Amino acid sequence: MTAEKQYRHSLQSGTAAVLSKSHETILAKDKVIDEQRSQLQLMSAQGLDLCGQLAETKAETVELKLEVSRILKDRKADLQDLMHIAVRMLQLTNHLSIPLDRPTAEIFRRRSWNTKIPAKSR
Repeated sequence: MTAEKQYRHSLQSGTAAVLSKSHETILAKDKVIDEQRSQLQLMSAQGLDLCGQLAETKAETVELKLEVSRILKDRKADLQDLMHIAVRMLQLTNHLSIPLDRPTAEIFRRRSWNTKIPAKSR
């Protein structure tokens, strides 16, 4: 019977060792799973933050595009007004036979604007 007891004892200790090793493996895998779950949660939170930032950036981009469009429209209107004033000024100086001052004549020349207005348009 002692041989049988020894056999049972060695069987139990071997089983206990296998169970202990198995338990350690399970704990190690659980730890890895917990770490990966934490990483996924962190990445998910970062993804949500980025989505929020993207939405804000898109809204800002739309606002900036509208502002640029408004500025360009205003600039075009200002340019048309200035061109109208320049033509009228040129008509008046020609009608009154007053020569253009040098800086103004240079502006007209740079813009390739004719400073000689035909007599019929006076």
